[in-house]
Amino acid sequence: MIREEVTSTWLREEPGGELRPDPQKLGAYTWTKTVKYAGQFFEGGPLARMLITERYKGGTSTMDRIVARTLETSLIADLVEKWLYQLTPGPPPLNQNKTPVRTSVTSLTDAMRGALMHQVRISGEQIIEYNIITPTGWNFAPKDQSGKHGPAENALLGTQIPSSVPAETILGRIIRSFDPCLPCATHYIETRQRD
Repeated sequence: MIREEVTSTWLREEPGGELRPDPQKLGAYTWTKTVKYAGQFFEGGPLARMLITERYKGGTSTMDRIVARTLETSLIADLVEKWLYQLTPGPPPLNQNKTPVRTSVTSLTDAMRGALMHQVRISGEQIIEYNIITPTGWNFAPKDQSGKHGPAENALLGTQIPSSVPAETILGRIIRSFDPCLPCATHYIETRQRD
């Protein structure tokens, strides 16, 4: 039920589904693909986890993201201390097979920033396709084909910026509240018309 699209991305889809870079694509402004689950955008990360587990009962603002990240950090620190006392040193817990037992696999986990997915297909000993959907990809998904914005863009829409405060201070705080991994998602906005 996880789907990606490239409407606002500097990629074009070739016949057969292969993606190729297209840095001159009109309407595109990012290398990040639009990621959705069951046709919907989803925010991941500490705020989402804290709301789902009902450990936090606040809203979904920038400050709520910062508070949730702080609360989750404290919770994890307490758990790590507890787990360290439960460790018993021993042999490695995994025994690697010499040959792959599958030719394709999808792995999902929840990283600090949110949902993380790895997909791989192999043939013999060669990787023929590898795809990663990072937490930043989920949170910074650009506009989809119907013009809807992803979570981070949506958080920026309608932001009131007082004239006494530099815009980058307020907008930067909103963006940083999503804890972006910039190698995972880069947006570019050109403020002048192209020739």
